[in-house]
Amino acid sequence: MASDATARAAEALLAYRHGGGPTDLRARDLCRRLADAIRTNGTVGPHTTNSPAFLKLGLELIANRDPEVRALVDALASAVSGGEAPPRSSQTVNVTGNGNQVYVAGGDLHAADSGSPATATGQTAAPSPFTVLFAAASPEHEEWLRVDREARAVREVLDRAGLRQLIRLEVRMAVRPQDFLQALLALRPRVVHFAGHGDPDSGELCFEDEDGGSLPAAPEGLRVIFSQLRGIVECVILNARHGPASADAIVGPIPYVIAPQGALDDSAALTFSTGFYQALGEGRSVPEACEWGRGLLLLTRRGSGLPELVTRTSGAPAGAREG
Repeated sequence: MASDATARAAEALLAYRHGGGPTDLRARDLCRRLADAIRTNGTVGPHTTNSPAFLKLGLELIANRDPEVRALVDALASAVSGGEAPPRSSQTVNVTGNGNQVYVAGGDLHAADSGSPATATGQTAAPSPFTVLFAAASPEHEEWLRVDREARAVREVLDRAGLRQLIRLEVRMAVRPQDFLQALLALRPRVVHFAGHGDPDSGELCFEDEDGGSLPAAPEGLRVIFSQLRGIVECVILNARHGPASADAIVGPIPYVIAPQGALDDSAALTFSTGFYQALGEGRSVPEACEWGRGLLLLTRRGSGLPELVTRTSGAPAGAREG
């Protein structure tokens, strides 16, 4: 029978997979880690993904054979309930090849500032690898934007980052709608970064058409597409001029959307991206990375069109400040 801790973790994880789940950032990160662990270790029964009962059983069985996942289950249950993790004085690990047993002291996930769980050896587990999709479009007959410079800056920052071995950057230029769709389907990125134009009248995001001209993207289409990426895409960055109205449509299925509150020029977009990915590359959360990017903009006196973080729960900028 599944434990109470596993039941609470299963409920939170099930909600996370359906685009909801806990609002606490550490608990959401734990959900992501658990989802990765389940994909790595396999599922139990054909209904594990969608059935709470099977999900509880699957988590319990996986946790019993993997001490690290066991620690994640306990920590997530604690984060969801707001209490302390159930005490675990020891864990039993069977050693292959003999009849001995090794007793391993349970680790405290909350002891590390990074939020990474303690493994059975007492070491800190590495964060999960993820992909950043950088998609750019600068249609003909529009003001030319140096999106190539922004892409280069992001790559240079991530190449120097502490988590550089875990972050995969994929760049797509002159993006048409079908190119964007294919990249999302194939890469399943955690962060989607769009650099380009927004329509000055409607505020809609602009892709390129077959001839290189401007093709405004209907917000409803973006909402439908990103609805298929619940629990996969964590953040969408819209480094586009004229503050695209697409943010409100995307933030329904996606937890975090970052969009400028006004015109954002080349220099400001590049500066924000530099600060954001410097922080993300060192393991900071999306809200923290957004503040680092905003801070770099303000520090260099490029506060025009300051990007704001829009969250799913509020539907409005989170932590908005005057520039």
